[in-house]
Amino acid sequence: MQLADSLLPEMIATARRAGAGSAERREALAVLERWNHQADTASVAVTVLAKWSEQMDDVPEAQQDDPVVLAAALDSALASLKRDWGTWQVPWGKVNRLQRYDDVDPEAGFRDANRSVAVPGVPGWLGAVFTMYTVPADSQRSQYGVAGGTYVSAVELAPKVRAVAVHVFGTSDNPASPHYFDQAPLFARGEMRPSWLALDEIKAHLERAYRPGEEGR
Repeated sequence: MQLADSLLPEMIATARRAGAGSAERREALAVLERWNHQADTASVAVTVLAKWSEQMDDVPEAQQDDPVVLAAALDSALASLKRDWGTWQVPWGKVNRLQRYDDVDPEAGFRDANRSVAVPGVPGWLGAVFTMYTVPADSQRSQYGVAGGTYVSAVELAPKVRAVAVHVFGTSDNPASPHYFDQAPLFARGEMRPSWLALDEIKAHLERAYRPGEEGR
């Protein structure tokens, strides 16, 4: 993660110059220092860095190198996590979720009780290829993806073309279809499915076949 590689060591050192601070601040800085800078759903460090960076967004640029300001922003980030989750040690996968609701009940919005998957992707400003931008949901603890990577494909242009791909949700807009949300777990794991391009491949993997005009029969 680019932000962690380039800026985090200095952020940690600067925050420590503000003084020892609370035990929670010291522990959070230690967690960030031990972190491998890779985003995954089990990582507490990703959550802390993301929330700390959000707090720093409100700090004027001229004050962003001030140890007291950086430490206070970290304290605010930890406090917001404790307010929402009861602890600041929250795995990224609990915060960062992917849920599809638009075709079911657009007025309901995102809901923690409904089906969703944890995604390791992060906002682009944290500096990673796997991006997902989330928004807070009304009266919910998790945040839900609304932008970022949506369709990924890799194609081998050999004598016989081969391809793999993944869609952020699935190929159907029917909530009753098994293909409404079936690709989301693949997307979250960074995996892809085969793309059947040749006619023989398509026929071998058909679930059903019809001619135009026969859909309603």
